[in-house]
Amino acid sequence: MRYFFRTEGGIPMEDDEGIPLVNDEAARTEALHLFRTIIVHEPRETQTRFRLFVVDEEGKEVAKVGLGQVSRAGLSKHAG
Repeated sequence: MRYFFRTEGGIPMEDDEGIPLVNDEAARTEALHLFRTIIVHEPRETQTRFRLFVVDEEGKEVAKVGLGQVSRAGLSKHAG
């Protein structure tokens, strides 16, 4: 299945191509990785509002990631 990623509350990103992944859990894992990659480039004042959403090819939301799901410790070890 193909999954599409978009952002809200910060650096705009709209994914028109999507990426093929084996299931929703793989999409959630990819979302966490992508969030950690993007958030370090967000201005500090928008980091708390920044969200990453994942929808499948049928338009069903399968993940929503924000700072509540990713610890600061997790951010620093994945940054850079």
